[in-house]
Amino acid sequence: MAVALFVSFLGFAVGLMLASLFVREIKLQGFVPGLKAAGLYGLASAGLGLVAKIVIKLLFLPIVLLGPLGDLLIQALVNVALMIVGPLFAPEIKLGPRRTTTYVAVALAVLQIGLQIAVRYWN
Repeated sequence: MAVALFVSFLGFAVGLMLASLFVREIKLQGFVPGLKAAGLYGLASAGLGLVAKIVIKLLFLPIVLLGPLGDLLIQALVNVALMIVGPLFAPEIKLGPRRTTTYVAVALAVLQIGLQIAVRYWN
């Protein structure tokens, strides 16, 4: 579980740094503050994603039956919520319109879940 959390954290943080290079609406205020903020976002995304998965899977059996697609859906919702609320707590990151933010959050969720699946099968 610790490896999955670390991979999720790393995937989100690196993915957000890369997104700031390729998506005009996402701006970081320098490399070091941006790295700090991306790391904070990644840590929150990994931790909240794990808690949300446990709670939602206990409450709603159909999401458990979806398997990785259910995990992706939960992680995407956590990432979208985090990227909407996050700039209030980390002003180093400037996010653009909600549509762009949502697309980036879903792409980061795909990256996080993909890396978790890859690590699971790597072992």
